Amino acid sequence: MDTGDLRARVVALENWRVQRDIESARHDERWKHMDTKIDGVEKKVDKISSDISRVMWIIIAAILTAIIAFMVKGGFAS
Repeated sequence: MDTGDLRARVVALENWRVQRDIESARHDERWKHMDTKIDGVEKKVDKISSDISRVMWIIIAAILTAIIAFMVKGGFAS
């Protein structure tokens, strides 16, 4: 084999490797940001779930309070 041909192949392989490293770094950086976004969404969903749970308990307490108030005022005896 010709050394010039071999040298050209090595240079081409080195350039390819550099491009792959750059592409891999970009991909990793993109996924790092996606992980951060997913964590943020998870926290927001947990907050919404907590708020819905509180609203549900407030509604249940209001219904029970209305039933007790109805019973105290005479209920079905009127």
